[in-house]
Amino acid sequence: MTSPTPPAGTSNETLAWRTRFLVVTVCAFWMVLGGRLVQLQWFSRERFTAQVEDQSTSWEEIAARPGDILDREGRVLATSIAAKSFFVVPSQLTQQPKQWELVSAIAEAIGQDADQLQARIAEHGKKHFLWVQRRIADDDVLTKLYALEPPKKGPQLFGFRDEFLRQYPQGPLAAHVLGGRDVDGLGRGGIEQTLNAKLAGKSGYRRLTLDSRLRVIEVQTDFNRAPQHGQSVTLTLDTIVQMHVEEELDRVMEKWRAKHAAAIVLDPKTGEVLAMASRPTYDPNDLTHVSIEAWKNQAIAAIWEPGSTFKPMIVGWGLEHGFIRRDESFHCENGLYRMGSRELHDHHKYGVLSLTDVLVKSSNIGMAKIGQKLGNAELFQAASTFGFGRRTGIELPGELSGMLAPLKKWTSYSTGSIPMGQEIAVTPIQLLTAHAALANGGMLISPHLVRAHRTHPTGRPWAEKPNPGERTADADSLLQQIAFQSGAVSRRVRNFSSPGILETNEPEPETPTSPIAPPSPEPHRSLNSIDPEDRTLSDDRFDLTDDRRIEPEFPIDLPSDVSQEPPFANDADSPLESPVVSATISSDVSRWLVESVMTEVIKRGTGKKARLDDYTVFGKTGTAQKRDPQTGKYSNRLHVSSFVGGAPAANPRVLVLVMVDEPASGGEHFGGDIAAPPAREIIHKSLRQLGVAPEQKPHKTAGTEFRLPR
Repeated sequence: MTSPTPPAGTSNETLAWRTRFLVVTVCAFWMVLGGRLVQLQWFSRERFTAQVEDQSTSWEEIAARPGDILDREGRVLATSIAAKSFFVVPSQLTQQPKQWELVSAIAEAIGQDADQLQARIAEHGKKHFLWVQRRIADDDVLTKLYALEPPKKGPQLFGFRDEFLRQYPQGPLAAHVLGGRDVDGLGRGGIEQTLNAKLAGKSGYRRLTLDSRLRVIEVQTDFNRAPQHGQSVTLTLDTIVQMHVEEELDRVMEKWRAKHAAAIVLDPKTGEVLAMASRPTYDPNDLTHVSIEAWKNQAIAAIWEPGSTFKPMIVGWGLEHGFIRRDESFHCENGLYRMGSRELHDHHKYGVLSLTDVLVKSSNIGMAKIGQKLGNAELFQAASTFGFGRRTGIELPGELSGMLAPLKKWTSYSTGSIPMGQEIAVTPIQLLTAHAALANGGMLISPHLVRAHRTHPTGRPWAEKPNPGERTADADSLLQQIAFQSGAVSRRVRNFSSPGILETNEPEPETPTSPIAPPSPEPHRSLNSIDPEDRTLSDDRFDLTDDRRIEPEFPIDLPSDVSQEPPFANDADSPLESPVVSATISSDVSRWLVESVMTEVIKRGTGKKARLDDYTVFGKTGTAQKRDPQTGKYSNRLHVSSFVGGAPAANPRVLVLVMVDEPASGGEHFGGDIAAPPAREIIHKSLRQLGVAPEQKPHKTAGTEFRLPR
């Protein structure tokens, strides 16, 4: 039996449906294809064009040559030379069948472990660039790397790029002033960090065309930008003076086995730093193994109680404002003096001492009596006006401000402690800057290391002294920082304007003739904020505050590890600021202190070992006990020995500070024995280097040369 034949109309309808479906499908396909082409050619054109350019082009940085650093005579302290740096292409190298052989050859050439290099390349396997060794200075290493044979056909696996290698021809000389540059060429520490923007310059670039194997086939000259090389900087340092300073510090470290040491040479008239050194030190040519101790610049970041080196500023302030007279005498109570419940001691049993001998013999009792005459408000004003408690502004990162407690926290103990250089902490550069004000006629000039044309804020050469009574913009700014917090008014002895002193039209009170009553007993206080009920340290303990002078006191709590200050702003276009210039005391008082008193310290006082035959030296010694970290009390074995002095006394050309921290060998660690001898050598060699003619005969230092105050 046969099946029925479908109607003819049904077969035609099926064929027509299939035809329409095929036509629709083909049309839809072409519409989708056309739409995709429109999308690719129109809507996504920029994206794909950028992708193609990104894959076929590369931007290569052209390094800028950092500027040189020179000393004041043009001697090179830091320079840069062209050097090759070696890189690999991990994304291609990891695909090579002989990868291990090539990595082993590279590791052998550069002196690295092959397994470590292989692991490092594998870790960055997807990257197209990886530094292996930067700024290669060894010719043998370069020869071995050049001898490596890459595949004749295939992608680039390694190569060289041109960079600049920073070199310091003098080695460790002035390392803490210069700083260094890290592997990426950034300034770290010293002038390299402070003036990084000026020294580093700006890198250029060029555009390269690459093939599918990332090989360069064209350098597109239309898109190149030439590098802007760094500017050279001239410092105030004198390399010869710096060399003498570092040699003396090395001898000090070897002889006394000290923990730290620092020395600075300053021109007191201009504020130019001629030399600055710190120990321990490092070689800026190799920053890979520099310890924290060696990195710290002791000249700007070490803080300690200055002891007797602080006394001349207090005496000068008292003379300037009429609290004491040059011909005045002080009874030093035969070595024992009670201020309230506190006993003060001198190393020797002095009787009546002239004002000159109070400083020459460094009597703590004499200074305490001067402190009683001034009072806390004037003592605070004196310390502030001479720049203590704030940074000097020298062009180095990491400078500390020292420690000066607010006036409201001072007590009757402060009245006796501050004049002796206790309850205050200073940095070497702070202390030297304050002494420079005495040596240059009373002007506090901020120290600086960059030698450039500078002008005083009033338009005169900045080393020139303003007219009496005139305040500069910088002095007014300083006045706001150090104005009296207590509202007390200073007395005046002459028409001399000094920043930070409040003027008044009220009549001056007469100087009292009766003995000054000692301050009322108060709980003992130091900057440690020690609980007055704490009896772990009794009043009969002594603090050695100066050569052969002892004093009961709590130690100031100085931080043992101070964090680095924020780095200077890297602004290549900003001009160097003019140094701050402000008045402290009159030139008459400062000359008397330098030529009559501080020269006697050298001739017959604690600074005899700083004496020179051909120049008249002036100065002051200091010895301070440090806080014992275990007991919290003053240590009998941990000291800071220091000396500040200069020459010639009649016209000071150099001022030198030497600080020796924790000398370990020998017996007594007085500043006159440890710090004065190297300071003498530095002063003598510096004067000879500067061409200062020896004095033909000893300079007169008798007090009769100067008019006594009324």
